[in-house]
Amino acid sequence: MELDIWGGFYNGDDAYYVVEGVNNESENDEAEVIRIIKYDKTWKRI
Repeated sequence: MELDIWGGFYNGDDAYYVVEGVNNESENDEAEVIRIIKYDKTWKRI
C-alpha cells in the first residue's frame, strides 16, 4: 500500500483500481487525503 488507509478495489474491464487514503487531522485543504491508483491487468502501475 502507498497510503495508510485501505479504501477499496474495483476490477474494471481493462484495469484494476485501488483506493487508499490518509487522515487529515489538521484539516489542511492542500493535503492529499485520497488516492485512486490504476493498474493494468498484470498489476503494473499506470
